[in-house]
Amino acid sequence: KMIKNKGGVIFLIGFIGISLLWTHTYRTASPPARLEVVPMEVAGGWGYSIMLDGKAIIIQDVIPAISGRHAFTREKDALAVGNWVCTQIAGGKSPSVSPEIVTHLLENP
Repeated sequence: KMIKNKGGVIFLIGFIGISLLWTHTYRTASPPARLEVVPMEVAGGWGYSIMLDGKAIIIQDVIPAISGRHAFTREKDALAVGNWVCTQIAGGKSPSVSPEIVTHLLENP
């Protein structure tokens, strides 16, 4: 009878150990994705790319939300809008930009 109890205790300890290992290995949060804005020269000025873990998820070669196809005239303007979009994505919000936001960012980079 003593041997049966020792076997049960050993089984229980092994089961708990495997459960803890599985939980740690498969249930831990994955590292946060790395978002970055990369300026790029385009025909007539500047644009930006939003990169997620090194892969382009948005390539913006014109000013978004503004009628017509116009590039940003300055790199810092492209970065200002790109950084705003990046912040939206990081916060789990839509990356859509309104004309008012673009105008505000271009006037106050």
